[in-house]
Amino acid sequence: MNASRTRVVRLVCAPLALASSALFAQEVTLKVSHFLPPNSNYQKGVLEPWCDKLVKESAGKLKCQIYPAMQLGGTPPQLADQVKNAVADIVMTSPSYSSGRFPYTEALEQPFTLPSGGLAGSKAMWDYSQKFAMKDYADFKLLAMFTGSGLIMSTAAKPILNVDGFKGVKLRSPSRSAAKSC
Repeated sequence: MNASRTRVVRLVCAPLALASSALFAQEVTLKVSHFLPPNSNYQKGVLEPWCDKLVKESAGKLKCQIYPAMQLGGTPPQLADQVKNAVADIVMTSPSYSSGRFPYTEALEQPFTLPSGGLAGSKAMWDYSQKFAMKDYADFKLLAMFTGSGLIMSTAAKPILNVDGFKGVKLRSPSRSAAKSC
């Protein structure tokens, strides 16, 4: 390599090296938004431990500010837009809340497409998303996918322990596919 070419390479690389070392020196706080309450199993058992791990493994350079219960505004179907519009850096949402927006992922809502929840269902969702549904997430970096235990009934006021418990209770379906299959 001749001397003039070496100088050019050094001039191009030096600013890049300085910029990257400045980037690594600064602390970054990630805004993490979700629709569940702050005492939810998701926040306490998944999100907070993950954020603690980020802090530890980055030597304090990465931190999370968690915004539960839609504290950054909007509704659960608008969480994906919070990332696109730089309101939040990371969101947890259900693609089924935005019927038609994630059509490849929506296919997983059909009956009998996934193992019955838990780890096997979550792994199947992840594998499917990586193979078939990445078009749904072209504007995003997908960090995780997980499923619940299949049929979940959540109520605000009282537990439903038997068929009679449904009397007078108003139910909402999380997706159009689930509503059609009920």
